[in-house]
Amino acid sequence: MGETRLPRHMFLWIMTIIYMFAFASLYVQIPGLYGNEGVLPVLQMEPHMSDSKPVFEYLREHPSLLWLMPRLGLDLDAQQVMELLCLTGALLSLGAALLEPLRDSITFFCLWALYLSLCQVGEEFLHFHWDSLLLEAGFLAVLIAPLNLLRRRSVFRHHDAMTFWLVRWLLFRVTFGSGVAKLANHCPSWWGLTAAKHMVETQGIPSPLSWFLRQLPDWYLKLVTVSILVMEIAVPFLYFAPIRYLRLAAFYLQVSCQVQLMLYGNYGFLPLLSLALTFSLLDDDHVSYWLGHSKRRAKTWPQTITSLIVLLMDLAVFAIITYGTKVLFTLEIDWEAKTISSKTAFTQQQFENWMKLVTVPTVWVGILSLTWEVVAAMLGCVCVRGFLWKLWGLVQWAVFASAVVAVFTLSVVPYSSIMQISSSKILPEVKKAYSLVERYRLVSAYRLDNKINSVDGRPEIILEGSMDKNTWTEIEFMYKPGKVDVAPPVVTPHLPRLDWQMSQAAQRTAEHSPWFTGLVHRLLHGNKDVVRLIQTDSVQYPFSQAPPGYIRARLYKYLFTQTTQDGSTPKAWWRRHFVEEFYPTVQLGDPILKAMLSQHRLTVSLFDFGHILYSYLLDFCASHSLSITNTMLKHKGVHQCTWHQDTLGRRSMIDFVVVSSDLRPYVLDTRLKRGAELSTDHHLVVSWIRWRGRKLDRLGRPKRTLRVSWERERSLIPTSGRPSTGSRGRLEILSPSGPCFPPPLSKRPLGDVAVRSPVPVEVAIPEPGGGHRK
Repeated sequence: MGETRLPRHMFLWIMTIIYMFAFASLYVQIPGLYGNEGVLPVLQMEPHMSDSKPVFEYLREHPSLLWLMPRLGLDLDAQQVMELLCLTGALLSLGAALLEPLRDSITFFCLWALYLSLCQVGEEFLHFHWDSLLLEAGFLAVLIAPLNLLRRRSVFRHHDAMTFWLVRWLLFRVTFGSGVAKLANHCPSWWGLTAAKHMVETQGIPSPLSWFLRQLPDWYLKLVTVSILVMEIAVPFLYFAPIRYLRLAAFYLQVSCQVQLMLYGNYGFLPLLSLALTFSLLDDDHVSYWLGHSKRRAKTWPQTITSLIVLLMDLAVFAIITYGTKVLFTLEIDWEAKTISSKTAFTQQQFENWMKLVTVPTVWVGILSLTWEVVAAMLGCVCVRGFLWKLWGLVQWAVFASAVVAVFTLSVVPYSSIMQISSSKILPEVKKAYSLVERYRLVSAYRLDNKINSVDGRPEIILEGSMDKNTWTEIEFMYKPGKVDVAPPVVTPHLPRLDWQMSQAAQRTAEHSPWFTGLVHRLLHGNKDVVRLIQTDSVQYPFSQAPPGYIRARLYKYLFTQTTQDGSTPKAWWRRHFVEEFYPTVQLGDPILKAMLSQHRLTVSLFDFGHILYSYLLDFCASHSLSITNTMLKHKGVHQCTWHQDTLGRRSMIDFVVVSSDLRPYVLDTRLKRGAELSTDHHLVVSWIRWRGRKLDRLGRPKRTLRVSWERERSLIPTSGRPSTGSRGRLEILSPSGPCFPPPLSKRPLGDVAVRSPVPVEVAIPEPGGGHRK
């Protein structure tokens, strides 16, 4: 294979564009998905930080920069850190796309580390196949990119072709693995060649062109299914062909597939990422031909004869593929009906036998191709003039050859899981090494669109809300199908992850999608960040003025409408019918909702966790006949917020004055003193008490001091639910209008910062025989 300098530059440039789309798309969804009051609050995944553990050991166990911010002295919550990582990645990738010197190994390592940090805490919403593919391709970009920031100019390195070969091997694993998985899963749609007919409807988010593709005759859609199988099973072997024109033909075939995928579906950055991998099949001569820089050279008669022989070999290869396709899928042309019939001519057992016969040789094909590149790179280093330059080149070759061989060896483990290779054929040392680096997602297994789960329509979850449980209103999403007369959208390269997960959840029961309960819970609260995931325009959201009192979810089957016999286009894009109830009718405080929140551990977000902590303070006061005096008199917010963070503009009431119930009538006022210097971000809270009656039995130093620490109580808090105060006595919180529950004075709940820093609370408890203990 010729030089690959230009294809490498194209690959690195398009990788920066993909990173930019990925980070920007995720950035706008973080508040609703992972915010403190989001669908899956990231705080519930936060591990315990120990100051005694070294940073590198902690990163090895939890490879995410999300948890290192407290070590760096940044007072940011998990949501803000995720937004900071996304914003940093988007800006860094944009700069690398515009400035070539920034496209170096250091930049790509930072981008990979940022995206890995997000995927480690993203759970279901960041565990798509394209997220794993971006991480693996991004790690390969670290090996491929030069070190422009450490030297003035980029020079050609003889090991570049060797590292760039890993991209071709990744393209082979993605394409061939996906094609084999389609038939290995015994999917009736793929074996019956009707997958393309159903795939245009059942894909995550269809596009408007999907409707027009569905109008094509069934025999043509069967041919589309056959072409997909041939493209993904037969053509990938041409990636390692020694003949250049075969690799170029495979390139154009794969490009046509990815362009069609981009037009007929909304797969985010996946088609663009697959397109970037195909650049590994090109060389400088062909890219120069695109740019008009190539020069035609007169050929001698031996070169002309060689070119003719190569052309005949190319034609022979494609003739074999065409004939094999005709035989294996029984292609027959009906000239009268002007159709082409097709059906699978081999059995599942024959296909499994073929897999056992061919999968191990595919690994050996990769080994031989890699050996060729490694030896060619070594010979290039040996031919360099000058002993020192030759030695330096060999050192670089040894380092990068070791890295390339290590990555290839690790990739065999997930590849074998798809190809059903016996684990006994893989060395135990290789499997152990893979288990050590598996958390970093350097290599993964890919099964893209391998199974059609529904052939009688597209299952779709429709959320409905009501204020009185009688009149129900559908909650329309921006991207996924809802109303039958709304056209499918075009959102590529944006990836609406909630809409994609809704399409995945519709294929299973609600118990298999724990996040769905969190979504319902947040909609009942009317959380604006979650609502923006559904509708950015408040006019389109039916409950923008007040959250619904009740929510339910119903399962429908959607089918594309068909053109009439006279060729006219129907007014509606979809037709649907009701199937069953997907999620029961629930409201806030509903026992079913509480049970599901408890089962899936979705209540311990920052919002709920702060209120659980506060409820423990209420229960403690109720059981000891105490009263909280902070809300006795009405004051401005600045005189009630006891904690402040000026840099972020946040404040909350987290410090309290608690007195015994017999002192409650004598409390005149409780407010804070903002001028007191306490060397902390808390204000001094002062309470005025007028004592009218007998003197205290004991003055001076109290007999006993009871200190209640938030951090100590944190370990006692259950994983879900809020403790009840009814069984612990009567609790009163002073207010001018009677007992009340003090509401948060900012967007953050009471007890917010108390979760982060222990603030002791001293309370005075009356002694049984008179007097008080503090």
